[in-house]
Amino acid sequence: MKSKPKIGVSACLLGENVRYNRGHTQDKWLIRELGQYVDFYPFCPEVEMGLGVPREEIHLYYKDEDKEQLYLRSKFSRVELTDKAQETYQKMNGKMDKENLDGVVLMKKSPSCGLGNVKTVSEDENGSVKLLQGLYATNLEKNYPHLPKVDSGRFKNPTLREHFIKQVFAHWRFSQLDNKISALQDFHKRYKYTLMEHDQDALRELGRICANHENRSPEEVFSDYKDKFFNAMSTLASVNNRVNTLYHIMGYVKNNLASDEKKHIIDLIEEFKEGIHTYMVPLRLLRFFIEKYKVDYLENHYYFTPYPKELKLHKDL
Repeated sequence: MKSKPKIGVSACLLGENVRYNRGHTQDKWLIRELGQYVDFYPFCPEVEMGLGVPREEIHLYYKDEDKEQLYLRSKFSRVELTDKAQETYQKMNGKMDKENLDGVVLMKKSPSCGLGNVKTVSEDENGSVKLLQGLYATNLEKNYPHLPKVDSGRFKNPTLREHFIKQVFAHWRFSQLDNKISALQDFHKRYKYTLMEHDQDALRELGRICANHENRSPEEVFSDYKDKFFNAMSTLASVNNRVNTLYHIMGYVKNNLASDEKKHIIDLIEEFKEGIHTYMVPLRLLRFFIEKYKVDYLENHYYFTPYPKELKLHKDL
């Protein structure tokens, strides 16, 4: 059992001098803030390939007649590295399996690690450029579809950062469950309102899965639930879904509220809908009333604590 989540991170983002020019791209927030609440597993595909530090830059290439096949080559000497890269990735996957990771932060625009916007050059005479996904990132998407992933560019966006970290802690909590239907049902109950703000259809379907009226084996139920749960969690919470979720939660305390208190909460929810402030404003007030009136059903729901509040993810919003 892990006491906290473990995240794989491109080593350059942790300050290791593994870039082609012997530099790094240290992310201070990642290290100083998030590092207090997770463990890190550093990696660098290009170092794992034995390319050394410093090294010649590498680029991705494609051929117009076969746009699906990408090639990894050194920029100037044009040494073919694709097969070596794929062999290395298989070894890295084996190491990752042992680490039991809960998420991955990748270096943006890297020909290995970039999740998008990676410069990919045509081998034809025109030398046109496409923006695609790095070769190692593609390997991760294929082999670890449920693993939360973000690159260092997206990680700077407060909304996408929160979304990633919420997924990481959900992945960690799921991985800690006992292989019992009752444990999965409790997990689902505690993630009910989080799922509601992401995908309401998935919430209903997941409820049917963990109810297990067909008496399927725990292995089947867990596998089916995991697929659909992390697919739902991978979508960003929409404003309309969040508004709907906040009103659902308000339903647990509305009979205890004075008319002016009820109006105040409704005004805050509608102001969030209009973009005046973040959803955390009405949520914090709702949580105050839930604690005041001791709504036991909501006490342990992860909607209120999807990650440690000390991360202060809404500080700049």
